[in-house]
Amino acid sequence: FDLNEFFATKDNGFFEHEAEIIKFLDCLATNEKYPFSTPELRDEIRHSFWLLNRVASAKALEKLLKKHEVFKDYTVILAAGDGRSDGSTDPVAFGKSLDKVRTTIAEAEKSDGKTITLSVGQLTTGVTVPEWTAVIMLSDLSSPAQYMQAAFRAQNPCTFERAGHVFQKQNAYIFDFAPERTLTIFDAFANNLHPNPSGDPGVRQENIRRLLNFFPVLGEDAEGRMIELDASQVLTFPQMFKAREVVRRGFLSNLLFANVAGIFRYSEHVKAILDKLPTAKQGKVKTGDAIEIPQPPPVTDPEGNVQVDAETVINPRVAEFGKPVYRIEDIPTPEPDALPSTAATSIAKAVTEQARAKREELKEEYGLTATQLQRDVKRTELAVKDQVERAYTEHNIVSKHLEDELKSAATEAEAEAVEAKKAEQDEAFKTNILAIVEGTMDSIVPETVTREETKKEQKRANQTMDDARSHLRGFARTIPMFLMAYGDRDVRLSNFDDYTPDDVFEEITGITEEEFRLLRDGQEVIEENGTVTKIPGLFDEAVFDQAVQEFLDKKEALADYFDDAQTENIFAYIPHQKTSLVFTPQPVVKMMVDTLEAENPGIFTDPTKTFADLFSTAGLFLMELVRRLDTGLADAFPDQDVRLEHILTSQVFEMSHNQILHRITIEAVSGGIPERKAWIESSGHFKVGNLARTEERQTMVDDMLTEGH
Repeated sequence: FDLNEFFATKDNGFFEHEAEIIKFLDCLATNEKYPFSTPELRDEIRHSFWLLNRVASAKALEKLLKKHEVFKDYTVILAAGDGRSDGSTDPVAFGKSLDKVRTTIAEAEKSDGKTITLSVGQLTTGVTVPEWTAVIMLSDLSSPAQYMQAAFRAQNPCTFERAGHVFQKQNAYIFDFAPERTLTIFDAFANNLHPNPSGDPGVRQENIRRLLNFFPVLGEDAEGRMIELDASQVLTFPQMFKAREVVRRGFLSNLLFANVAGIFRYSEHVKAILDKLPTAKQGKVKTGDAIEIPQPPPVTDPEGNVQVDAETVINPRVAEFGKPVYRIEDIPTPEPDALPSTAATSIAKAVTEQARAKREELKEEYGLTATQLQRDVKRTELAVKDQVERAYTEHNIVSKHLEDELKSAATEAEAEAVEAKKAEQDEAFKTNILAIVEGTMDSIVPETVTREETKKEQKRANQTMDDARSHLRGFARTIPMFLMAYGDRDVRLSNFDDYTPDDVFEEITGITEEEFRLLRDGQEVIEENGTVTKIPGLFDEAVFDQAVQEFLDKKEALADYFDDAQTENIFAYIPHQKTSLVFTPQPVVKMMVDTLEAENPGIFTDPTKTFADLFSTAGLFLMELVRRLDTGLADAFPDQDVRLEHILTSQVFEMSHNQILHRITIEAVSGGIPERKAWIESSGHFKVGNLARTEERQTMVDDMLTEGH
């Protein structure tokens, strides 16, 4: 679930998913699991902080809140600038937002009112608003540090008076609607802040258990009840959520994969294997697209973040551009007695103006937009202004101490010594300001070059990793096919290749089982210094194993095709294969069988009629035929087991052109019930063969129709 997409806006400023967001607000205000659903909860959460991704989203939400039946009674405070949710570095805007929030809350408290503060990054760090009782996460913030900084905005003590009574804030809440993200961040926060994070599940679980003592997590269980999660659930629930998404997407999901950046370390072997696989997207499979690996290969961390070498890439480019050319005479002289804010603004603007020519040069070289250029200029201006104001503050503190010393000087010599210190301090102050200017000028080119070269290299790396994932999806699309044909509850990533015949595995996937094991297990590489480094495999084992169980759950839930309440079948979760295999949609199957029945009245009440699907891919037509016969022969065979045994052994015939489709057909038609499967297999009416081959056709048909077969 993508919160940023959910709250995305159109060009006209209104929400893309306006109707859904209105329903979401209704749920917040009425569903008993949600934070504003009862008068008691609304009273406890009088003042809350809502975090979104874009200013446009915050403005659109403000409009809906003001019209909502419940939230119209809240004063909505828009604490947002003009950018995205990367926080505000403008201290003036920051201060204004904080003042507005505190003033509005104070006014609301006078009249027993409530407030909602909407932010896209402002007020998420370094502030305390004691009245906030809840943080509502409505953005896909993924950084554990930034997430926790925002989350702790509500976790501070607050004593307040209402109706003559003094109250103490008892609880602080974080409400998040992306549970997988929440628990992943909780795990990272509990474990990755350690100097040497452990990969041992037991250690990680213990660290989570310790954090839960101070920061409990509540979530929905399988029955929809709100429960407090334990450490084990915090670790396993993210995999469960990911696995459900994998199954929902027919296994065409990048959530199955991990360590894809490893392709840059042992690219020759892996590239050769991946190139054999087709590329796969939702509903589309293509062949022949080879992966292009940049040369030299990017250097990345395990998460795929590139690391650009300073000596060979950054420094030569910095030297090529050179520093901004400026004259110190064009920078306003820092007067120690000047008003700090005025002097800081003047110096900051002068610095950015002197660097403008070099900024334009960088803009042309890297194709920066005017907006990006202006953002860089503004960032530099704010940084200089902040440093100069801080220098003035420190200087004024020292000067005040010296003035006090001067006043208390008992002799002329002591006074002269203090005056000398003052003169020395004034010179040191001016030197400090000039150092700020020089340091800023020196940093402009390296900062831009590092950012843009990293961005350029990251783009190249991302393209290759995306291509690799696309080929991996070409393999993943076959997983549900294998699970339908051969799967049981013991299937794991570690033994997946043991469940299928070697020739079937290669026919369906396009790679051998040995090649799959290399993708799964990774390999060891010998570094230049002789050390051996283990490069991990490309699959997320925990998600893979959980997705297998989720698929088998779904298969069992949908196995009873006699149940008229079923609105889908398991084949909706099996994507197109490389042979352009497409499972006939249920409505089409029913329409064709309806036509057959209309042209042959009474066909499904006759126990002697026989039906054949001689090019079965999944048994969908046979399932519908068996379902109709089960209904039509109810009078002739009142006992359903007897009825189905007759139908499956005497009335339906099947032929599939390969082994895996044959196995899938038997699994589907039998509903996964061992007794029914045994009837089918003993009938001799379900075969593997290809009627397109003329020389085999008559022999196969005769064998299938022979009495006793």
